[in-house]
Amino acid sequence: MTDHYADGTCQWWHLSRPSPELIAALGDGWLAPGGCVLDVGCGLLRRVLRPGGKFLLRASLRTAGQRNDVDEAVIARTFAGWQIERLTRTEVPSDTRKLDVLLARMATR
Repeated sequence: MTDHYADGTCQWWHLSRPSPELIAALGDGWLAPGGCVLDVGCGLLRRVLRPGGKFLLRASLRTAGQRNDVDEAVIARTFAGWQIERLTRTEVPSDTRKLDVLLARMATR
């Protein structure tokens, strides 16, 4: 198993402050203030979220600087059982660069 801190991969997903997409979701009322946020990175969210729970996904379009195969169709297929409320392609900042991502706001059904 690769140590992403040792090989430098972690430089691609480092952010030392709340992410802009989280701030935006709070600012426009999609997420309620005073709630809890769980940053799971990767995982089985169905085990974490109750019905009606909300999920803010940031899917990187690059892996270690190389374009991967993640696109809108992949997100739609992967989360077919979810209600996708918004799906946009954008750039988000990290501490060292901007990342090309898909941002999705979803809810469990």
